[in-house]
Amino acid sequence: MAAINLKEVVTEALTALGGSATAADVREYLRTKYGKDWKHVETVMDDLSVESESSFFPPEERVLRRMGQGKYALKEITNPEPISTELTTEKPKPAASAAVQPVLEETIASYAEKLKQVLNQPTHRFAEVASDQVPATSGVYLIHDNKSNQTIYTAETSNLRTHLLQQHEGGDIEWSQFRKALGEKNNLDNEARISEYIIGNCSFQFLTVENLEERMGLKHFIIAVLAPTLNTNLKSAFSQ
Repeated sequence: MAAINLKEVVTEALTALGGSATAADVREYLRTKYGKDWKHVETVMDDLSVESESSFFPPEERVLRRMGQGKYALKEITNPEPISTELTTEKPKPAASAAVQPVLEETIASYAEKLKQVLNQPTHRFAEVASDQVPATSGVYLIHDNKSNQTIYTAETSNLRTHLLQQHEGGDIEWSQFRKALGEKNNLDNEARISEYIIGNCSFQFLTVENLEERMGLKHFIIAVLAPTLNTNLKSAFSQ
């Protein structure tokens, strides 16, 4: 089967669904048409939205807008604000409310606490972990390179077991940004060498998090605080 461009099939699905739909609707469309359960479609759609703060896609390739409640729309068909033809005097922008600061501090403190929870979780080596030690539930995870003693990757997923043990440990670079970035960084020129490196040198920690918005926020916070090498390399590659 030929490689599938994620941006193109998500755009295709939204077009077929009338221009806007939830991630669940898009996943069902893709499953029906392509016979594949795209459980990571929420992450792809979020990274394709113009509002994403840490997308791997460059701005010109972000073809979606968030519409609230897990719904997305194609950027070109979203309704812009009407432009008034009347001459008006520009009003000065109000100063930020003093109430914003406590909310911001509370949000940062909340994500900082969750990051501590992730770092306090057991560390599993890919070479030794059993499938039943990783739940098939949603969450956020960190991947460490024991050879360099660095945290090299973080992401969120709707299925930790599938994402970590199938797509990352034994998958391929078409479906795993982690494998692709790891291979490029370490000059690993085929899938077998990438898998060998992961099994021999990498470990991971995870925290189960059910809410998608909370998972996305925690992922972005971890990238901002820990700057995992492969996440930052991926962003740099897409921005060139």
